[in-house]
Order: sequence, then structure tokens, then C-alpha cells
Amino acid sequence: MEENERELLKECLMELDPCIELDANNNDKLVGYAERFGCHFLPLYLGINTFIVKDPEEAERKANEISSLPVFSMPQMNDGIIGYVTFEDKAALLYDKEKYLEKLAKEYEEDGMEIDEEYESYYSNALEWYDFNDLGYGLSGMVTPAFACTDEFELEI
Repeated sequence: MEENERELLKECLMELDPCIELDANNNDKLVGYAERFGCHFLPLYLGINTFIVKDPEEAERKANEISSLPVFSMPQMNDGIIGYVTFEDKAALLYDKEKYLEKLAKEYEEDGMEIDEEYESYYSNALEWYDFNDLGYGLSGMVTPAFACTDEFELEI
């Protein structure tokens, strides 16, 4: 990621959450951001708090080893896991948000779900589900997933 892209990313993160803590010592490792339950945003620092793991089972195992709470996973979306991210004394599985939304939209279409007049596409329906159910719903006693926002910034992972 070029320095000017990184500066735009930092500006975007500050607009999303003015209280977000950026790590000036690892500016060169900033590769993107992820969304979590409750509209929490995590800056992704490759090799610092963001670990890319190709095997979903390995990512889940490592996240559970690190986390003080059980890690929630979505088995139907294992192909969307790109790794895990750490914060505080927890770790969450890191999913590719765009891949998740595309798969959900495809499932809606294959199931023959009718598109409500409010929505223009299956993708819009999937985005509504994501915003309300994935970001708006917490699980007591578990660490909810993080979704890497790869569509806004080219996540170099």
C-alpha cells in the first residue's frame, strides 16, 4: 500500500470512529480495517494484530488459543475466512466482508427469495442482513467475527 493510500485509510478510520487508536509505530504495516459487532472498527496491522491463515481450521484453532473467550465461527462461510485478528485479550476470526455478502446474496437468489420493494437486489438484501444481524447482534460470552473491508481499500494480504 502506498503512503498516500495509507493516509487516506487513516483519515477514513478517524471519520468512522474518532476514538480509534492507530499505532504510529507500525504505520508501515497498516493494510486495512475490519468491522465488528456494535460498529467497532479495527485497524489491521499485518503481523501485529492481523494474521493471514489459509486454513480455516487453523485460523479458528489459533484464535481460540489466544482469546480469553470462545471464538464464534460461521461454518457455512469457512471459505470466507482469511485469518484472525487480535485485540485486547481476544481474537476473532477474520472474514472477507465482500465474499460473505456475495455468498449470502447468491444464497438468497438460489432460494428464490423475493426482493422486497425497499431493496433493489439480492446484494442489497444481504447488506441489510449484515448490518442488522452481523454487526448489530452480539453473542454473550463469545467473540464475534471481524469482517475485513476489502472493497474500499485494496487489502494487501
